[in-house]
Amino acid sequence: MRYAQKIGIYTRGKTQKGWRYKRVKFGRGMKHAHISGPFYLRPTVEGKRFWQLAKGTTLPEVLEEAETMVHGLNAAERGLSVSELDEVSNAYRTTIHSGIWMTDFARNKTWASMTL
Repeated sequence: MRYAQKIGIYTRGKTQKGWRYKRVKFGRGMKHAHISGPFYLRPTVEGKRFWQLAKGTTLPEVLEEAETMVHGLNAAERGLSVSELDEVSNAYRTTIHSGIWMTDFARNKTWASMTL
């Protein structure tokens, strides 16, 4: 039996020891009006956990993003390819193609050497 994938939602705050991640607690009686961004997600992919900055700035947006990521990771675990998972998991990354185009757009030699 497979376990349900859960993604932790965290904020970052200053304490006496320095900056620390603090998990957003959900449940009965928990109030979330005082929580503000930026938010961080902590998914588990192939047995490894990593920090990822969430795209959403409010808690409902981040909850929706986390739910989308859970469904995408579950589908990828079963062998399905999900193109929307790349949008969610690589939110702040620049693709190689656009990175080359932005940095070397005036140099045709670099562009020609990277394409076959």
